[in-house]
Amino acid sequence: MSVVRRRLRSGLLLLGISLAVGATAATPNTIMQGAPPVTADVVTARNWLTPPHLSWGLEHLEQIARVSSVDRGDAPATPLGPLWLDLGKFLLATRDGRTLSLDAALEALSINALLVWQDGSLRLERYRGAHGPRTRQALLTASASVTGLLAEMQIDAKAFDDMRLVSFYLPELKGSAWDNVSVRETLDMEVALDFREIYGDPWSDFSQLLNAGGLLGPEPGFTPAPSLNEYLHGVRGQGEHSAQYQYASANVEVIGWIMQRATGKSVAALFAEQLYGGLGAEREALFATDAAGMTVASTGLALTARDWLRLGVMLQQGGQANLNQVVEPRVVEKIFAGGQRRHAMPGREDAPFFSYRGGWHVDHASGAIGAWGIHGQFLFIAPRAKVVVVMQSAHPEPYGPHWGLAEELFQALVEYLNRGL
Repeated sequence: MSVVRRRLRSGLLLLGISLAVGATAATPNTIMQGAPPVTADVVTARNWLTPPHLSWGLEHLEQIARVSSVDRGDAPATPLGPLWLDLGKFLLATRDGRTLSLDAALEALSINALLVWQDGSLRLERYRGAHGPRTRQALLTASASVTGLLAEMQIDAKAFDDMRLVSFYLPELKGSAWDNVSVRETLDMEVALDFREIYGDPWSDFSQLLNAGGLLGPEPGFTPAPSLNEYLHGVRGQGEHSAQYQYASANVEVIGWIMQRATGKSVAALFAEQLYGGLGAEREALFATDAAGMTVASTGLALTARDWLRLGVMLQQGGQANLNQVVEPRVVEKIFAGGQRRHAMPGREDAPFFSYRGGWHVDHASGAIGAWGIHGQFLFIAPRAKVVVVMQSAHPEPYGPHWGLAEELFQALVEYLNRGL
């Protein structure tokens, strides 16, 4: 059956469902309520990334996909400090001419959790709805930043060489898009791929990657690749490698595969042993796995907002947490230094000051780095101001102008703190 016919069939099916449901259509207040919930209120692997199921789905990854539990370690939880920031006078003047209070900004961005830390102290902690300090939320594509950090740590430890070709470590990918591509080009998104990183389209390459990883249920009549490595075999190149920045989650899965091949440990296990266990986290994390047991390195991590903040604080402090050196300072410096300034961000298209290094977006104008995830999963680190901001959101749009608004909110919070208000 052709893609067009499959889409038509899918569209007619969805139309039929919507007409049948009628007045009983799901709302955020009815999702997964009842014993059992009515059909429209049930969150599944096919609908969890679409409203109104999105917020519940993000907060219950373990009920959507196969997951590995990431041990928090034996260390006591790292204190985050007292709360004493008054945001009563805070106003966000946006680039599109609006003036928003903090509450209005939270609403516009559909933020479930907002945490602001500065120079040793948690200054603000706000939650919305059912979200709370112990709620784990899926980081989605922001997971790539954690995978990238882990990869930079393995490269620094000589577990593998980022200048070697991907096919040196993964001969299975000879003939694929990564046949003559280096590990570094893959890690920094400089591979020219025939891969559509289109969110919200069940037929896009990104969705097929999630199908293979078990994070998204396939459309009726479509048989996905049985695992991530099987899917990656079929990805082809398109264009000249290293010529430009092209974000593709498939690259992150290749990096995760290389790490497992080189170390003999999954990305989830490396995260637990080399990073998460040293942060002083409060709660175990989760990492999705595919049917073959490979970690879904690009999109599969779920953390509490407080523990994600701890990761950001560790980087802000040069790799230290609980007076222990969790990440070597030279690795942290390498990420903050960034790479070639090749891309902009939504709302900043006229100012391409960003580069991408080891999974992190680097804003060379401000010196800040960020992990950016679809539907509003953000970790911002401003080293000059010693500020770290976490936003966990359930924005109905995966990608778009709200990314620019989130960055504006982050910069406004930094400026507010710098003024000592």
